[in-house]
Amino acid sequence: MSFLSFSPCCVKGGILPGVPRGDYDTSTLKKVGGYHVNSSDGMIGDGKVALVIFADIFGLQVPNCQILADGFSDELKCHVFVPDYIPNPPPNSAFTQVAKTFPEEYANRPWYISLIEWIKTIFKAWKWIPTFLFQGNQIRLAQAAVDNLITEGYTTIMSIGYCRGATILEYLLSSSSNVIQCAVLCHPEPKPRLYNHINRPTIWNIPDHDTFFKSNEVDILKRIMGKKVKDQGLEFECFVHKDTVHGFANRPTLDHEATKIAFEKVNNDAIEFFKRHLLQ
Repeated sequence: MSFLSFSPCCVKGGILPGVPRGDYDTSTLKKVGGYHVNSSDGMIGDGKVALVIFADIFGLQVPNCQILADGFSDELKCHVFVPDYIPNPPPNSAFTQVAKTFPEEYANRPWYISLIEWIKTIFKAWKWIPTFLFQGNQIRLAQAAVDNLITEGYTTIMSIGYCRGATILEYLLSSSSNVIQCAVLCHPEPKPRLYNHINRPTIWNIPDHDTFFKSNEVDILKRIMGKKVKDQGLEFECFVHKDTVHGFANRPTLDHEATKIAFEKVNNDAIEFFKRHLLQ
């Protein structure tokens, strides 16, 4: 089953086609703004079920998570919120010549061309280094976004995060004040010190060509979380997706077959996972 109905040839540079149909609100002193969308075909759980999507480092300026939110809202028949939790996100365009969208993309490019592209990228992106390195304010705003939903009366909160958003989810899930009931994490950074504190159902999706999450770190995740499966019956799954790179689950190149397969699997698995936990 296709999660989103568009042709792979429509996807250019990892940007999903379409116009988000939801609404945007802006931040205030007490509320984190972002993108909101409801199902176009009724709502379950008395309208008190919400899915929070935490976008990657490029935030809401790339429309992909809003397009995904539209699809999730219709599939799950619930409210979906994509919070604007990254102040001053870097532009996606600054990294298009160095960030692979599939493993062999630059295999035939001479090494000196790659070096030149990296130098050009550093000159363009240096001012966003604090955004990449310092996550504290992003964690605070992400937590505030979830807390706002609770204040508004939502009783079931689920979440899916992509890249930086998945890393932020690791922090939120490990917090003693966590109210997220289940989560899907797609290509996060490894944070082993947090795993012992994560006690909610999760699915983890890791590319096999990941700059951040190496195979030995996958083994650590599986060992720690697998012990909880055995001792506590905790629901946990970890998939390593063959022939994919960081970003495949929300900024896919769909004319690359392995990426297309992984993109569809991740998001369809997420739908089935969330449906199991919607009314718990």
